[in-house]
Amino acid sequence: AKKPKFKETKGDKKQISVDTTLVKIEESRLVDNILDRLPLIQIANLKISAASVKIINKNIKISDIDLKINRFSVSKNKYQIKLDKLSGYWDERDIQLENCSFQLNGTRDYVTLNQFKVQTTGSRFACSAYYGLKDSSNADLDFYELYIDMDEAARISEIEKLSNGYLSGTWNFSGEPTDFIFNMNLAGEWQGRNLDKLDANFSYNDGLIKVNRLNIQSNAGKVEVKGQ
Repeated sequence: AKKPKFKETKGDKKQISVDTTLVKIEESRLVDNILDRLPLIQIANLKISAASVKIINKNIKISDIDLKINRFSVSKNKYQIKLDKLSGYWDERDIQLENCSFQLNGTRDYVTLNQFKVQTTGSRFACSAYYGLKDSSNADLDFYELYIDMDEAARISEIEKLSNGYLSGTWNFSGEPTDFIFNMNLAGEWQGRNLDKLDANFSYNDGLIKVNRLNIQSNAGKVEVKGQ
């Protein structure tokens, strides 16, 4: 495999309002607009194998592709996708996707994502999600399994400084786009620095961020914050 080339990235100077972006997400009618335009689709037990696929304008080559879709259906009011397997090798980044699978169900009122699992040679994660599209737009995103090989993260992002370590744990987001709670419980290691524990709970409400709990333990020291 080719050795990935790393490049320095420059920050985007364009200012973006977080609140404005979150409100646009909450008020979006994206799913309604898509369903209004799509024809009726019914696909079952679709299998595709390919030696390689190239994206010319991005200089990307994916080899040894294996795709298995159990069900893909779209109507005017609901949709379902059940992916049993997706695997392949990303040549330029030396990344082997061993498997990706999930089940997506939705209507004009909600979207659910179940058992979304990704496994590479060195990393894996699994999550589930729910998003209400009407009224209060309640959402829940739960990463109940997470292990990131930082060498793989460095190759994918082309940021060499990320290499040499790992990150593992769980995290959860629950609430509305402009009023939510975020929990995380992480541990890891990066270039000789050990993160024994990062236990945190934050809340966000219309621009106000509150630290409800923060406990960090590492070989560099300890930090503990308890909200009132």
